[in-house]
Amino acid sequence: MSLVERVGLDEFLPFVMAACPDLPEAMATAYIRQACIDFCTRSGILRRKTWIDQQRDVRAYPVWPDAGETIVRINEVHVDGRCYRGARNRCCFDHFGIRFTVDDGMLRLSSPPGRDKPQAIEVRFVAAPERNACEVDALLYEDWADAIEDGTLAKLYLLPAYSFASPTLAKARRGSYDDHVRRARVRALKSDTGDSTVAIAPPFV
Repeated sequence: MSLVERVGLDEFLPFVMAACPDLPEAMATAYIRQACIDFCTRSGILRRKTWIDQQRDVRAYPVWPDAGETIVRINEVHVDGRCYRGARNRCCFDHFGIRFTVDDGMLRLSSPPGRDKPQAIEVRFVAAPERNACEVDALLYEDWADAIEDGTLAKLYLLPAYSFASPTLAKARRGSYDDHVRRARVRALKSDTGDSTVAIAPPFV
């Protein structure tokens, strides 16, 4: 189950098809998906967090993103009330003699939890849609539909085989898209002081 409200990529189609009427819808959808992925990756707008329950004698745990999403960057890991910052796609730190490493979708401990009751670990990260996603976070449609339209058309206007091709329009759309990315990045950074959306993971045994 996911707590994230989603919309289909076809919700963006009317905006794109109005500008590119002779483009196949399947091709338009593929470009829309890529724009969504690029926008989320560059802006970091999709903030997520998940909890991992440590288990005795277990040293490796999967870090689950929400369904249909992938992890772009590890922002923070919280253990016993302490916050450790990530660097790019990983977070590595020592906590009371145990080495914690989070990367490639896994949390690894240098040694398993001791006899005391293991603590839950909170992982905060940036997410983006998977490359085969048919739905995306509704935030991209409700707040950033213009950005996704600009990012999509910036690429489509460079296709030479179509009547709508226009390098001039492509450049204009690219400039507008980059502005949207910058504004989204500022919003995402401000949101770090508040709550992130919870990623619901399947149980790990």
